[in-house]
Amino acid sequence: MKIKIILTDVGGVLVRTESIRARKHWEQKLHMKSGQLTREISKIQPAKEATVGLVSAEEIWHNVAEKYSINRADLKQLRIDYFKGEKLNKEFYSFIQKLHKDFKVVLFTNAWDDGREVYTDKYQLDKICNQMIISAEEGMRKPHKKFYFRALELLHVKPQEVIYIDDRKENIKAGKEIGFNSILFSHTKDVIDQIKTLI
Repeated sequence: MKIKIILTDVGGVLVRTESIRARKHWEQKLHMKSGQLTREISKIQPAKEATVGLVSAEEIWHNVAEKYSINRADLKQLRIDYFKGEKLNKEFYSFIQKLHKDFKVVLFTNAWDDGREVYTDKYQLDKICNQMIISAEEGMRKPHKKFYFRALELLHVKPQEVIYIDDRKENIKAGKEIGFNSILFSHTKDVIDQIKTLI
């Protein structure tokens, strides 16, 4: 069956964490253990709730500021520094940009309510995609299959018409079970080669 959709994750695929040096600086400043800042921001229950729109990004940061007595100016800098090590995967971006001429490209991602703004303003991902399907906006997240079925409903395609790229094994497993042509993201070149084979 002909491929119609390139469905790709963002974090860990199009945008990758290349350094956590700035986070470590804040961990030392706030007397945190190694890796604690990341857990506080992205791996606690409120953060998971934020990915389905139950908690706003602002609330997450406000809670951290309250817990560690961070003033407004420092919180603003912390928010900048926390994402400082995240960089656009330029090689994969360029490849997807070329595919965008012949295929419909859709971002399919677990993200907070500010995700669309960040993807557009900071990384210009809107220039290489037709659509963004964001968990916080839909009220559901990967790897729950209802989110995958929601994507199919929005895109009006069959699973076999989709190439799906993600860096998390549990998400890829769900995609495969539904019938997507699923590719686990590891190395950019390897993934590009796999996509070329499928199209």
